[in-house]
Amino acid sequence: MKVTLNCYRNLDTGDMHLENHKLTGIAPDTWMRRVTDLTVPSHSTHHGRFATEAQKALIAGIDGTCRAPGCDNPAATADADHIHRYDNNPHTGTREMQSLCRRCHILKTLGLTDYTRLTDGTTIVSSIDDNHTVTTVPTGPLAHANLTFDRCLAHKTRTRKEHQKLRDTWNYITRCAFQNVGASAIIVEEAPIPF
Repeated sequence: MKVTLNCYRNLDTGDMHLENHKLTGIAPDTWMRRVTDLTVPSHSTHHGRFATEAQKALIAGIDGTCRAPGCDNPAATADADHIHRYDNNPHTGTREMQSLCRRCHILKTLGLTDYTRLTDGTTIVSSIDDNHTVTTVPTGPLAHANLTFDRCLAHKTRTRKEHQKLRDTWNYITRCAFQNVGASAIIVEEAPIPF
């Protein structure tokens, strides 16, 4: 019998989650010794009806729990649901899928709820009988990960702009300090730049 547990690890911070529970202390090292397969998560599409294991792991890692309002069943045990009917869109892509526990999936299939997913992962859930809407957000360890080139590029651009702004501020403060002290009294010492 083979059992698959998905571990999500941020290579920058070292934070690790087993399914949707954060591992602390020595637990990440203990679990990493047991890892048999590694995958770099990314969105994907294929022409079959059912999500692949890698797609299920990514969807569960983003969603964290069932995406139905008020339902906190873990995404790891939920169904990988097509947000729009598969018949109308004959491919399976991670951007068009979500985690729904079996009960919530049945309610959606019966037509009692309708789901709309926005590009940032936010989901708007409407009840068919009274048009009541509720918004849910992904809570999994990959909820805010940069999984696309566009998002990575936007993150890098934003980080560079923030860095340049800090650098310009530091240069301005330094110039003002030099002007206030006077050119004859300036002693330059090697000191780390605070950014």
